[in-house]
Amino acid sequence: MRTVDVAVIGGGPAGATLATVCAQNGLDVALYEREMGPRYRVGESLLPATPRQLAPLLGAADKIEEAGFVVKPGATFCWGDRPDTPWSLFFRVPGAVGENLPALNVDRQRFDAILLENAAAQGVDVRKGHRVLSVGDGDAVQGRVVEVRVPDNGERHRIRARYVANASGQIRLNLPEIRARTHSRFFRKVAVWGYWDGAGRLGHPLEGNVFFETLETGYGSAWAWFIPLSDTLTSVGVVAPRACASTIRKNGRGVLKGWLAQCPRTSALLADARPSTGRPYREVRLCADYSYASDMFWAPGLAQVGDAACFVDVLLSSGVHLATYGALLAARSISAVLRDRLPETLAMAEYESRVRQEFAVFYAGLTGLYDTTRPRNDYIDSLRKTLGRSNGVAMEWNRCCDAPGRPDPGSAALRGFDREALATSNVQTMRAFNRGQLDYCGPPRIVPVNELPAIQNALTVVPGRRGWQIADARG
Repeated sequence: MRTVDVAVIGGGPAGATLATVCAQNGLDVALYEREMGPRYRVGESLLPATPRQLAPLLGAADKIEEAGFVVKPGATFCWGDRPDTPWSLFFRVPGAVGENLPALNVDRQRFDAILLENAAAQGVDVRKGHRVLSVGDGDAVQGRVVEVRVPDNGERHRIRARYVANASGQIRLNLPEIRARTHSRFFRKVAVWGYWDGAGRLGHPLEGNVFFETLETGYGSAWAWFIPLSDTLTSVGVVAPRACASTIRKNGRGVLKGWLAQCPRTSALLADARPSTGRPYREVRLCADYSYASDMFWAPGLAQVGDAACFVDVLLSSGVHLATYGALLAARSISAVLRDRLPETLAMAEYESRVRQEFAVFYAGLTGLYDTTRPRNDYIDSLRKTLGRSNGVAMEWNRCCDAPGRPDPGSAALRGFDREALATSNVQTMRAFNRGQLDYCGPPRIVPVNELPAIQNALTVVPGRRGWQIADARG
């Protein structure tokens, strides 16, 4: 039986990121992606941290730049107490006044392929068309047996992995130890979307911005998105209350068309457009009950990353960000464990608490954004605070501060502390806080910064000779 250091299940952004960083740290990594060809995924609008800070760490920045994806300076909204008056939020470098930091809108088939091809170039053994059937019991010492099937010929084989990373997305693999998941009571939504050719664009300099517009349904407030993916292709969809799902299933295209007709600016942009007819863009798609967090993000020898761990909401483009940022942290922790540098309980608790922190920041920010009755400046201030408290933004720009929602290296403060006890306390705190967030089902609310746990992280990260590595709090 073949033995590898790390087996990664899933070839999306989370799986490719984790596999790449582990390989950069000298580990033998095998990645199993069940699809052979390009994989369609929604989630086409990115936050700046993924293409601008994470991609260079992975060695994929040049390929992403060469792909010519649509540059997204920010987001434009018809939202709030004056829905007929658009307003915009532009991304900026944290702490640098007036300096833009654009993000990207991407064709996920091409974007995901770039990250996966880059993983292979970095030494990852990428196996396409391989479906993982089961993951056996085990831990980081004895490893776990992973059973894989090749659909083309039905052949099955097994490997032993010292660590297994489940990056299979929202598909729930049979992993009893960490399979349990708690769904959000607030974000009980349904999304319906399709693609158009030849749609218009916002005026300069907003032509690459994602555009949002609110509307009303028979079941309550909803909102529409408009994402330019190329000069000709546009992703357009609506997020509505969960009660609309049965109506959408009966006539998705008709319901979507009727809702978009209520959005005057979106309708104007689509006036000369036509629904796409080529694969995979000719379908109208639906997704419901997509906001959740796994009750546990790891067990001995096994980690959940990306959408397998958690997902907040489709608003504000947090999906790929949480997936790639979390995968980066997981890879650093797994590398530290397998290279006998840190105890697994310490390293993996640190991974989970940091990702839960990030989940909490975006969850808190989005529950406030769903209040569509506020003045525009309230939204701009709230969104800037949300992005400013993002661990990913702070960490990738080396702006780690001792504040809620940000990691704290704690170099001097943690000397003499029991780091494992601190890490365990951190993850228990964040699990409880996330459960409270997911259980809330009241009206939209702004969550003050002092309601977010200001946990003190037990570890920091340092640049090493081969990639980025976890170190203890003393560096």
